[in-house]
Amino acid sequence: MSRINDILNRIKEISGLRTDTDVAKKLGLKPNTLAERKARDSIPYEEILQFCLQNEIYLDWVLTGTPPKLKVNSGNVVSESPEKYEEKRLESDPYNEKLGELKHLIETTKKISQNYDLGLNDAMMTRVLDIICVHNLSDDGIRDLFQLLSAVRDFYLTNHPAK
Repeated sequence: MSRINDILNRIKEISGLRTDTDVAKKLGLKPNTLAERKARDSIPYEEILQFCLQNEIYLDWVLTGTPPKLKVNSGNVVSESPEKYEEKRLESDPYNEKLGELKHLIETTKKISQNYDLGLNDAMMTRVLDIICVHNLSDDGIRDLFQLLSAVRDFYLTNHPAK
């Protein structure tokens, strides 16, 4: 199964939704936009981040399936166990810090990518974000990555002129 399908299934599970159309509406996307993203296995990170923040759901769980999943719904906590909720509540500052870091990462990546004008579509940007997250790149590392991508593009264009 693709990553986007896994993520959508976790969103359905935690939200009690049944269809991709319901998930699209919950994420603030048009159903056809989500279908296109799903076909390309392109993850709508910003919308998922916003969904998790609004619904107090752990982003790690939605993206990877790594427990705990946490949801506050009408004052009732739904999680793996009450003990885990207490642990995570005590750790809420680092969690919020991590969400802030992810949001910063997405914004920084978008700004830097615009500076290099690489014309990355959503699927390519998703792969770049995956690389950045996996390798825990700093802002300077992100710039270096885009410089490399720009150099590769320039090399390709030089050696493969348009016909």
